This record gives sequence, structure tokens and C-alpha cells, in this order.
Amino acid sequence: MCANDILTHGAEPLFFLDYYACGELRVPLAATVIGGIAEGCRQAGCALIAGVHSNGYSMVRKVVAVGGCEYSDRAPFSSNGNTLGEELLAPTKMYVKPILPILRQNLTKALAHITGGGLTENIPRILNNSVRVELDASCWNMPAVFPWLCATGHISEPQMLRTFNCGIGMVVICSPQNTQSILDLIPEATVIGTVHARTSKDQPQVKVLNFKQVMEPLMQPYIKPVVTKLMSKKRVAVLISGNGSNLQALIDATKGSTIAEIVLVISNKDNVKGLERAKLANITSMVIDHKLHNSRESFEQQLDSALTCAGVDFVCLAGFMRVLTGYFVSRWRGRLINLHPSLLPAFKGADAIGDALAAGVRVTGCSVHFVEESVDAGVIISQAAVPIAINDTKETLAEKIHTAEHKIFPQALLDLAAGKIRLNQEGNRLVT
Repeated sequence: MCANDILTHGAEPLFFLDYYACGELRVPLAATVIGGIAEGCRQAGCALIAGVHSNGYSMVRKVVAVGGCEYSDRAPFSSNGNTLGEELLAPTKMYVKPILPILRQNLTKALAHITGGGLTENIPRILNNSVRVELDASCWNMPAVFPWLCATGHISEPQMLRTFNCGIGMVVICSPQNTQSILDLIPEATVIGTVHARTSKDQPQVKVLNFKQVMEPLMQPYIKPVVTKLMSKKRVAVLISGNGSNLQALIDATKGSTIAEIVLVISNKDNVKGLERAKLANITSMVIDHKLHNSRESFEQQLDSALTCAGVDFVCLAGFMRVLTGYFVSRWRGRLINLHPSLLPAFKGADAIGDALAAGVRVTGCSVHFVEESVDAGVIISQAAVPIAINDTKETLAEKIHTAEHKIFPQALLDLAAGKIRLNQEGNRLVT
């Protein structure tokens, strides 16, 4: 990317000083990264280096989340069976070797490296205010990743054009008499547009013609799966450790629902009432005993495998008395919710009700929140306040809180499954 940017100034990259910073050095991983840098330097001919040309990844991550995809899934648009992660992280194309010859012969007027800002925000940087360009999307081949992103993420045309390069990584502006010379020197290049006088400041400096006509047929293979996924019930798993009263509330709320269905109940303890509740509701259940594993990671890997095999979309922790590690949380982040018996961030931890009574507060409650690695620290989805009477005990207060929990937990799940709410993972906040 750096080498391509240097080209736009008419310069040749000669050296690249690499810098690798990390919180913890993992030698095999670092070796892979440095190997990629070395390969980028080799391609650029200097002494760096996806599929979307190293930009727009905030948008890409949102699309992957909205589409309910995993980076290990086979990419729907891949021509050779690559995973989504492999396709999206394909190395950036290096333009140094093909562009240097036309620079040395003074055949160009300007170069635009299409990175962050896409076509409509990068090209104006090399234009003066008196000119504008018209591009014709039918003049170049549209990489399949972009129709998939557009269809899966419901991205508008203006968003696509100002976020992604849409298949054009480098734009060369030249005089008409130099066009053929450039095409002869760069056989893979193509003429994609023309420069015109700009008659008004209101005129956009970049106009892309035929974008809709090109994209619509390419998007068709991906629209049906998206619609089917949106219309299908979300598959929910509930993790429990005991009685399962909140599990029952979830079962009651999703019975007959067109939005969500509980397809799996997992307990880390055998012979608990929650398993009986699942059996009575004809829901598949299983016991994954943490005591039979020699590490938390091993236990969570089996959990993750069971959830994945069941095709689960969302996971609810309903009295699940295990602290989950970063491994599991990162795999299910934004799809993993918990219920806590206090008005977070007050009274975190295992004895929230006792802590509220000991503190002498007159109001407590319950909270539904997304799960993070830190205990009870995730973004709050919903809360309900519960007054504390002077004569309340842990048992009487717990009963009042349970009543509130049975209302807000099912509603939070249904809102999440319906797409009414979601976790903005970059900003770590709730969005609707």
C-alpha cells in the first residue's frame, strides 16, 4: 500500500523499513507477517503488503456480522473454494512494476491510488476544481466480492463507491494521444472513463455510469440466500447450570415464534431441573461437564463445537455458572448475551443480590447485556428496576428480581433475533 501511494507522486519506492509491534511476541505468527512484508517488497521491487484492496474493513466486518457468516465459511463468491477469510485477506495488488515505465516516459498527468474513500473520494484529490470525470462501470470486470458485499450488507450505490475501489485499484489520467502507449505498456489496463469540463460547483467531480446495471445481475446469486436467512427463524442455544427458570421464560416466549427458536440447551451439570424443562419442551439437550476437562479452553472448545454443529445463531447464558474465556467470547461476540441480577454496572459478581442488600440501596434490578471477557462488563441491552423493601431477604428479593428477569430476558432475545438491536463491535455500543 505504501509503495502504491508513493507511485502517485511520480516516485519509485527504493526501501521499506518494516516495523512490527505486538503485545506479545508469537514467533511463528510474526514470521508469517514478516514473510508477507518481504513478498510485498519483492513485488514492488524495493530493498508490504485484501481482496478489497486493504480498505473498507469496518464495513466488511459489519457485513459479515449482518450476514451471520464466519470467516471460516466457504466464500459464496469464491471461484476456487476459498474461505471467506482467505478471500477477504487476499494480498493487495502492487502497481510499482507496471506503472514505473509510464512514469519514466512522462505519459501520465495524474495517478490516484484508490484506497479509503473509494472511487468518489480518491479521484477528486488529483483533480482541480474546473474538471470532473465520468467512469463507465461496464468497462471493467467487477470482482465477485463486491456484489456479495453489496447484496449481503444491503449497501447503497453511493456507499459502495465511497468505501470500496470496486475493482479499480489505480487510476491513471493521461492525454488522449498517450492512451494507446499506456495500454501497450500495461496490457491488463483498460480505458474506464473520460475527463470533462466542470460547469458548476454543484456537479460531482466523479460520476460512475452503469454501476446499477452492472451490479444487479451479479448480485442475484446472493440475494436469495440473504432473504432466506433474514426470513428464517434464528437458532438459539441456552447455557444453564441449574433450575432453569429463565430458560423456561425463554421457552415460553419463543414457543410459536416466527423470529427465534431454541434448538439446544447445554448444561455443565448433570441431573438439573433445567434439563427436564428442555426435555418437556422437546428441545435437544446435552451435558458438557467442565470437570471432565483439564482446561477451560478444552471445555469451551467442546461447547463451541456443539453450538456450531447445531447451527446456532445466538447464545443465551441463563444461570450458567462458568466464567468464559476470551477464546469463546471472541468467537461469539455480539451473539452472546447474559442476564445479571443487578442494575449494572452496580453490584457485579456472583452475589449481586447480597451485595445490594449489604449496601443498603433501596432499588436494584436486573440487566441483559452482551458478554465480554471481563465479568459483567458488556454493553447493556435492557434493564428493569426492582424496589428493595426494608424487610427483604435475599430469598424474597431474588424472587422479585426473577419476575423482572422473566420479562426482559425473552424480549431482549427476540429484539436481537429480529435485528432490532445489535452490538456495534467497533464502537462497543448498542445500535438499532
